Amino acid sequence: MFDKKVRARRLADVAEFEVIKNMYNELKGQAAIVTGDSSGIGRGIAERFAAEGVDVVITGRHEATLKEAAASSDKIHYVVAGMTNTDDVAKTVTYAKDHFGRLDILVNCAGWCPVQNIKEMKLEDYNRAFDLDVKVVVDMTIQSLPLLL
Repeated sequence: MFDKKVRARRLADVAEFEVIKNMYNELKGQAAIVTGDSSGIGRGIAERFAAEGVDVVITGRHEATLKEAAASSDKIHYVVAGMTNTDDVAKTVTYAKDHFGRLDILVNCAGWCPVQNIKEMKLEDYNRAFDLDVKVVVDMTIQSLPLLL
């Protein structure tokens, strides 16, 4: 009985591995935009996508950190852009279209949150967070849809 359970578990492990392997193989050759990714979570996503064979456009305001991230893989390209500027959003989408001819994946990862007591928060802090965390997602998604669909 024990041998059957062990064998069944090994077969399940092999099947799970094949599913995961196929999932990553499905990413190979795709094109992605990942916003806010010269550091942190976005950068990790971009680097993982690149390792799986995805062509990635990263965005951010600091060219030095973008260059550093792009240097980690020939699959990572960058556009210096402030995502709250709709023209920079358009520039990023155009870059993907011109260089890859397509867009399969969009990761809206740019974001900011004021780290302070609500009593100390100013309306400008809230507006900045709303612009980056909500408006940018909507703008980037709308402008990317023609390539995604």
